[in-house]
Amino acid sequence: MTSVELTLIGGYLGAGKTTLLNRMLSQARQRFAVIVNDLGALPIDQALIASTSGTSLTLTNGCACCQLGGDLASQIDQLARAGFERVLIESSGVAKMSRLRDQLVGLPGVTLRAAMTLIDGESLASLLRSRWVNRLIRDQLDHADLIIATRVMPSWSSEQLAWRRRAVFLDASGALPEWVWQVRTEAGAPRQVAATKPDFHHRAVVVRRGLSRIDFERFVLAHPQIQRAKGFATFNEGYFLVQSTVGRCILTPSPVQAFEGVQFIWVGDEAPPFVELSMDQGEPNTEIERVHA
Repeated sequence: MTSVELTLIGGYLGAGKTTLLNRMLSQARQRFAVIVNDLGALPIDQALIASTSGTSLTLTNGCACCQLGGDLASQIDQLARAGFERVLIESSGVAKMSRLRDQLVGLPGVTLRAAMTLIDGESLASLLRSRWVNRLIRDQLDHADLIIATRVMPSWSSEQLAWRRRAVFLDASGALPEWVWQVRTEAGAPRQVAATKPDFHHRAVVVRRGLSRIDFERFVLAHPQIQRAKGFATFNEGYFLVQSTVGRCILTPSPVQAFEGVQFIWVGDEAPPFVELSMDQGEPNTEIERVHA
């Protein structure tokens, strides 16, 4: 197997992983490949795409992006043989960093350059208090070589000193700082006991006609088990892009109609009452990232 350096980008739902990935691709200093492990289509800015073939993209800057396949070792080897000496993996937002690190360290010909966990500084405190996901969030923080705060830097408590020492804030725009490209795993990186992963479920919902934007926001914020909602919906006020994370629901008017549907991800045994949003009474899809998370 050809030798390749690998950088892992992790973090919870809505932390900004895809945004960072697109910034890195748009400011690429050299060719590198990206493997995406998440639901939905490859989340790469259309302006960067030169051509598409199945679940693989060729980018205008010579980089490449593809969806994670069943055999990660073979996929990395193929990218290395194609001339990519550096590969980035964008993990699923519900993946444990400890498990991913263990999988990657054991791959022949692969050097784990660094594992970076992104956090939304505004929602971190509530996630750490969550009875559903606090252990998962701690796992993602414990096993990161670098913690990157987006939106704001959280106010760390005295008990969180180890996390604070590995945390930096990343501006939302402009040229990426040097440390994004140069960060490497340090000897003696924290190795904690792996956390138990909560049960995540997901379901796509087409919002029924007659629903207001305010009603949708209230629904999302009234059900704290909802960890993420993303998609497009037509409300009384018009057609909107939907993006929500824990404690935040952002609806942005969209001038171009792409499709109708909102993907929800939630935790726990109690599903949100989707009948309030949609006439669809179908069973939710509960198979989320069970193989690669």
